[in-house]
Amino acid sequence: CLAAILWLGQRRLVNLLSTNALRRLILVWWFNAWGFDWLYYHIFVKPYLTIAQLLSSDPINTLMNIPAVLIRWLGLGIKISENGKLRWYAASMCLGAVIVLVLLVFR
Repeated sequence: CLAAILWLGQRRLVNLLSTNALRRLILVWWFNAWGFDWLYYHIFVKPYLTIAQLLSSDPINTLMNIPAVLIRWLGLGIKISENGKLRWYAASMCLGAVIVLVLLVFR
């Protein structure tokens, strides 16, 4: 209703406000929603964007990815050792037997 009164018709009040510098400042302030957008941006949006940028590396997620990366490397090592050659399997069994004996002896 207020907008219709101000802008429809002859717009005498708007024209009166736009003639003086102080009145023009008030009019610009009204057009900019009384500075609410600027205030909202600096109170809510800018701090949120700063925090989001600081946490973009996601340190908690990085800690959670460490076990997955270790398992992936272990899987790659096992995949390399499975080459189908009997000699490699026999050597692996001998190495395992030696490790078990060392653990039993130096217990």
